[in-house]
Amino acid sequence: MGLYINGACAISARETHFGDFPGDKGTDNGLWLKTTTPDFKQFIEAKSARRLSRIIKMGVVSSLLAMNEADAAMPDAIIAGTAYGCMSDTKKFLKAMIENDGKFLNPTPFIYSTHNTLSSQVALQLKCKGYNQTYSQNSVSFESALIDGQMLLTEEGFNTVLTGGIDEMTDNLYTITKRLGLWRRLGEGVQPGEGAAFFILESQQTPSSLARILDVATLHGAKTETEIENWIREIIRKHHLELNSLDLCLLGKNGDRTYDDVYHHLETGLLNNSVCAAYKHICGEYPTSSSFACWLAAKILKKQIIPNGLHQQRSASTPINNVLIYHQHRNREHGLILLQSC
Repeated sequence: MGLYINGACAISARETHFGDFPGDKGTDNGLWLKTTTPDFKQFIEAKSARRLSRIIKMGVVSSLLAMNEADAAMPDAIIAGTAYGCMSDTKKFLKAMIENDGKFLNPTPFIYSTHNTLSSQVALQLKCKGYNQTYSQNSVSFESALIDGQMLLTEEGFNTVLTGGIDEMTDNLYTITKRLGLWRRLGEGVQPGEGAAFFILESQQTPSSLARILDVATLHGAKTETEIENWIREIIRKHHLELNSLDLCLLGKNGDRTYDDVYHHLETGLLNNSVCAAYKHICGEYPTSSSFACWLAAKILKKQIIPNGLHQQRSASTPINNVLIYHQHRNREHGLILLQSC
């Protein structure tokens, strides 16, 4: 069975929501790369738009645009991956709890603050009553959502699955994560970021198909460079491919020298015959940024063009048939997505 991306949309700091490759200039508030969003009122009823937080509106609009690209009427399932959930609504709820000493609280901010609010609100906007799930597995939340979508499409009754990854950055979250040391080693590297990317997954290829997903995999626990290499090599061999058939490798380098050595080792070793490029300097560092990389890879495979600014060491030859996405978070969580042209 095939797994095809038949529609996709990414909301990022570089005005990618209408399907264009990232531009040269993004939105930078001085602390993190903030998403450049479309006019939400063009897609969401004004009454709903006023009560929904920005991250929920990003999820709804990116889902609608992905469906439009695939010409999909209604998904059979909606699956979201998010590590942080709705942080702005969480802040509202906690602030009200402190100010009111835990009394007479408005339940709405609490309801909106939960992680599954994202997929639920997308379902409400679409009036979709099907399977609805949210995965929150830190930096492999998006991969977990993809794996679930892949499994659903093997079951009877599931033909179209809407799945994506989404996370936001707020002032409070930035302060807390910086205090925890998350950004301590980011010298001249990538800034923190945020974004939303949603995909229409189907088992059948259509004229709108962007790419085929061959495999999605995760690896947990601190691993040696040899273990990571063997893991990647095994997945490539499983699909009867050779390492030199990887035309492009998108690696999750983020400027943290301690853990970027994992990518450097792959670039100079296992993947030295492939064109390796970075993507987090475009979208920023956030747990589900691999969803942006998946959108970028799908667009590259469809258009057969690698956009400028990916920091690749050399130009890739065409045709571009196979793209590997690999990222890791502090060598504790590893995610891999293998895509192929269709």
